[in-house]
Amino acid sequence: GALSSLLTKASPGGGMPEARRRRVEWLLATLRAHPFGPDATEGAAEDVLQRYTFTSCTTAHTAYRERLAGVVELAKALAIAELEIAGAYKESRHDLFFEAFGDGGLDPADLALFPDYLVVINARAIDAAENQTLTQVLSAGLPIKVLVRSDDVLDEVAPGEGHIGFGRLSRPVASMAMGLNEVYVAQATASHLYRYRTKIARGLEFHGAALFRVFSGATGHCGSLPPYLVAAAAMESRAFPAWTYDPSAGADWASRFDVTDNPQPDRDWPVATFAYEDASHQAAREEMAFTLVDFAACDRRYARHFARVPMERWTPRMLAADRFLAGDARKDPDAVPSLAMVDGGNRLQKVLVDDKLMREARRCQAMWHSLQELGGIHSSH
Repeated sequence: GALSSLLTKASPGGGMPEARRRRVEWLLATLRAHPFGPDATEGAAEDVLQRYTFTSCTTAHTAYRERLAGVVELAKALAIAELEIAGAYKESRHDLFFEAFGDGGLDPADLALFPDYLVVINARAIDAAENQTLTQVLSAGLPIKVLVRSDDVLDEVAPGEGHIGFGRLSRPVASMAMGLNEVYVAQATASHLYRYRTKIARGLEFHGAALFRVFSGATGHCGSLPPYLVAAAAMESRAFPAWTYDPSAGADWASRFDVTDNPQPDRDWPVATFAYEDASHQAAREEMAFTLVDFAACDRRYARHFARVPMERWTPRMLAADRFLAGDARKDPDAVPSLAMVDGGNRLQKVLVDDKLMREARRCQAMWHSLQELGGIHSSH
């Protein structure tokens, strides 16, 4: 009886304080309005997917800014709810903190609670205004993943305009993104995407901005060659090498930059054995490199850069393009670059390569050397 009397006197006045009641009611209303809950219908999930997928960085950036206030409100509700559940919310301490919550933007841990934005854009749609917005999005580290699809990496220019493009529409974007140091960047051809799946997943999970640059191989200028093989040839020829830059992988370039997925990454050009039957019906084998010149030979727009030579006029001075680029021509000033090709009748032919295409091959070789060095291969240091 004495204990019961004591407990009665010590019991609280009863009821939830009005300030806390209003706070909990606001929490419930805010959280219930959140469309990503476990009870969301399939239609609601599809609607969310559409709301977070865009075809330009400009529209994605606009949507991000318009929705930011709601995201901040929801992040605040989640933080307060965790404190309420733990019974740790102290009005004297937390009211002022949450009054200014999100004024300086949300930190990566808060943003990670929400879906990232996805922008899927063709390289040809990146005009000056879009490029400016893309730079702004990447440099700000916004939770936006950008997929830039390139359908052509051999952008032939008009006479007098200088070099062949070699991805001029999207390559500067990837270089700029890598130079920001805080953006995840992955480049690969469509033929390599499956093997790159873990690195793509890592980029999607990266807290911050990420850029994926992909060559589809669908140029429309390679005759009957499937886009898959065109894409593989672009990677093999170093015209579109695969590489990743992952800021979260470590503190130095050796940890962050990776080119090892390319075929024979320590060589200038990949080398493979070519087996054929010669004019005397004897089996023959020859080691051949696959260069940018070989890739250009797959594209009908570049036919004018080649001249077929009849077999009876073949000479030792017709050096393979890779040997010519390696400097073997210095031993013979009359040497000319050539390429082995196979015609529609499966007969081996040889063609001469003009100076312009050889200059572009040297540029491609120099760019590949730069990527090798960034990846720690043949470092000049």
